[in-house]
Amino acid sequence: MINNAAVLVHLYAEVDGLDLMQVHNSPGFVDHIRTLGCVIYDYSGATQVTLSQTEIESFAKLAFFESRIKENVTLMIIPQDPNNKARVQQYMQAVSPSGWSILVFDTLKQALASLPTRA
Repeated sequence: MINNAAVLVHLYAEVDGLDLMQVHNSPGFVDHIRTLGCVIYDYSGATQVTLSQTEIESFAKLAFFESRIKENVTLMIIPQDPNNKARVQQYMQAVSPSGWSILVFDTLKQALASLPTRA
């Protein structure tokens, strides 16, 4: 957690759908998101991100179901390549029915600067 404001997920090396499922299944991950209402997915350290359209839609469905329990979650995404945000745009479109906010940043520093300060 960062300043009691967000869950930070650093993704390194080759990232695929199984890696993201392992993150989501980590003890306490969902509870922290429900408490804090913000998660940062930092793909900037990844050498490759392989997510199919089906996997993107599956993660969007998970967000939709979770949004029925916790409204007003903010997802911050730092893509692997700031110049190629096509996959992020696909995810944003798929997640939109959940009502969650998705913000895209070029760097972790930018994302951290946008976090609210909490005690």
